[in-house]
Amino acid sequence: MQVRKVVGFETACWNAVLIRVLIWHEFGVLYNRHYVCTLLHNVGFSFQKARFVSDHLDAAKRLAWLQDKWPAIVRAATRRDGLILFEDEASFANGARSATPGPEGGHQPEVPTSGKRQRLQGVGAIEYFSGRLFYQGIEGRFNSEHYQEFLQQIMAQTTQICF
Repeated sequence: MQVRKVVGFETACWNAVLIRVLIWHEFGVLYNRHYVCTLLHNVGFSFQKARFVSDHLDAAKRLAWLQDKWPAIVRAATRRDGLILFEDEASFANGARSATPGPEGGHQPEVPTSGKRQRLQGVGAIEYFSGRLFYQGIEGRFNSEHYQEFLQQIMAQTTQICF
């Protein structure tokens, strides 16, 4: 799926307000957003929940990227003695949805808790050339400050440039 930039909006999902702006931009006519819905209905359109499809599932695009872009990234990292990192974050709810055995036809088992939701979070990166793992546990909500701390931790452990 290709996202196009039209009348200043970069999106693949359009709502009545965006369509209203497009009509005004292209034809100089400003409709009420509710009337835009009526117009669309009259020509056989309705607003529906979109099914998002990953563009990386396009085999031809993926192959083109692997043949063109990826070798260039590897060459640049090799030439500069750099790191190529693959990073991801993860969050695990602590006991929020757990099952435990109980007698059939009996009462649902009860598990005492503090009543507070607990979450385990972490961030990690694997270096492409060596397989070296960098990781960090996170307290609280994962945010941009945590991510910056993680990148600084990696930079403190190596003198290489990160790609």
